[in-house]
Amino acid sequence: MVLIRCQLVVLDAGAFPALVEARFHDADGRLVRVVDKEPIFAGDDDPPGQGWVGGTELRREGGGAEARVWVSLASPWSLVTTDGEETVAVWARDVTVSTRG
Repeated sequence: MVLIRCQLVVLDAGAFPALVEARFHDADGRLVRVVDKEPIFAGDDDPPGQGWVGGTELRREGGGAEARVWVSLASPWSLVTTDGEETVAVWARDVTVSTRG
């Protein structure tokens, strides 16, 4: 699994667990939004703040930090963007390999 760096914004703090929107830019500069319950996003602190959206790397073009990486959000947690997309292309500099089990 890979993790895409994102910003977390609380949409509904009254829900338990809280409803959170993860925001990040894809490799084309478009804002990508994914909405789910707080525990699905790995964050260092409680939202709002920085977090991670998990997915499965499908392919990579180029090398180093400037490689373009296609990530399936559908695996492992069945995530989709608010536009209904299951796959996003991001820069390698915004992705890390998960050390979580």
